Amino acid sequence: MLDFTVSIYSNQNVFLIAVGISIAYMVIRWLVSGLSVGHIEDKYVFITGCDSGFGNLLVKRLDAWGFHVLAACHTVKGANHLQQESSPNVKVFSPLELADEESVKKAYQFVLEHLPDNKGLWAVVNNGGCQASGVGPLEWHQRAVYERVFAVNVYGMLDVTRMLLPLVRKGQGRIVNMSSLAARFGTFGVGPYAMTKYAVEGFTDCLRVELLKQGVSVHVIEPGGFRTAFADEDNFRRLAQESFENTSPDLKRFYGGNYVEKFCDSIAQLRPVVSDDLDLVVDCYVHAVTSRFPLDRYTPGNWLAVSSLVLCWLPRWIGDTVINSTVVHPAGLIR
Repeated sequence: MLDFTVSIYSNQNVFLIAVGISIAYMVIRWLVSGLSVGHIEDKYVFITGCDSGFGNLLVKRLDAWGFHVLAACHTVKGANHLQQESSPNVKVFSPLELADEESVKKAYQFVLEHLPDNKGLWAVVNNGGCQASGVGPLEWHQRAVYERVFAVNVYGMLDVTRMLLPLVRKGQGRIVNMSSLAARFGTFGVGPYAMTKYAVEGFTDCLRVELLKQGVSVHVIEPGGFRTAFADEDNFRRLAQESFENTSPDLKRFYGGNYVEKFCDSIAQLRPVVSDDLDLVVDCYVHAVTSRFPLDRYTPGNWLAVSSLVLCWLPRWIGDTVINSTVVHPAGLIR
């Protein structure tokens, strides 16, 4: 009995010590995460995807902080608007086609032209991306559809990173990549896009390990449910209809003529819980760029993002069952 009692007390002590260490770690981590880097007026940041949304807001925030920002826009119109709304510390390059390696090379030359001699980059923010096409079940899409989305979201990011990495190494800075909560679990209806974000996560993790002793840190943002141009309902319905029309007659019969409408309506039901507060993501970007001790991963979002993360922690069969309950099934499905 004595041995049993001692064992209980020992286990309790181990538990209390573990809890104490965990709390102390979280408190220290919170305190040090608030420490910002110095000499901001001497630091240069390159950002892609700055026409609108997160990238556009990030340029303006970092500009207000005093950074030198080299912003890349997809359109000349977007670049002109951004330049008019920014200070002289912001230099804008356009048009940047992430799917085109030659366009990325031109952006690289733009960076070299605007960096002072013997100066490196403090940060590269791979914010640019696209949903492109590929809305609907995975079997609807030909290989070319996947290639288009990967060309922008993966290969474009790879080209930007590999070309600018020597400059980031020179500046002992950091790389920040845009991913998505869609890379944490199986999603329905935007499979090609989600696949690219899985690739972003893998690239980020591998790069972080490779650069660990080189003075360069690597970070990823995983937003969950924000109302940006990606979430435009009319565009989503158009892409879904285009994908359906490009399927074979057999698939059209299997899914049914009104499948697209039902599918889009099911997605539209999530609109009320999608967050309009883009600053939640921009705050994470700013922290990743300005903090002396940035986090490896940021997961901004409202309760929808939190509940989505819970699915990642549950046994896989439970998460899959929950997600599948939202799937619109084909008319020809035998049950």
